Amino acid sequence: MTSKRKATESKGPNFDFCEFLQELADYEKNVNRNIHKYKAYSTAASSLAQHSVRIKSGKEALALKGVGKKIADKIDEFIDTGKLEKLEKIRKDDTSQAINLLTKVIGIGPAAAQKFVKEGITTIEDLKKNANKLNHQQKIGLKLVY
Repeated sequence: MTSKRKATESKGPNFDFCEFLQELADYEKNVNRNIHKYKAYSTAASSLAQHSVRIKSGKEALALKGVGKKIADKIDEFIDTGKLEKLEKIRKDDTSQAINLLTKVIGIGPAAAQKFVKEGITTIEDLKKNANKLNHQQKIGLKLVY
């Protein structure tokens, strides 16, 4: 199975769109646990990454696989303002940031990350200090990633 994230690594003409869509996808998967929105954002990011021409509007993006009206509106907002209000709110939310950070450790999925955050473990340093709460795989993941 290939990673959808790889689609955004090429830095093609629509890289900035792919980047914010993947960030939204990660948020939906890790924080909201909404796999449908995760797949929608990931599919749209992948389609944009494979598109060799710069997208100039949300309407133009609608022609691509996986890009619906709501994602097209987000693309328009990003083109018009250079940012996305939804992402700005997510980035300001410490809980969301902590969950996304902890899920980067191999062996820590969204449920475990949420549990750790509820226990006050919000950083990699906190994880290291609470290594006794990690299972074997998570301890290895912590060593490998950080």
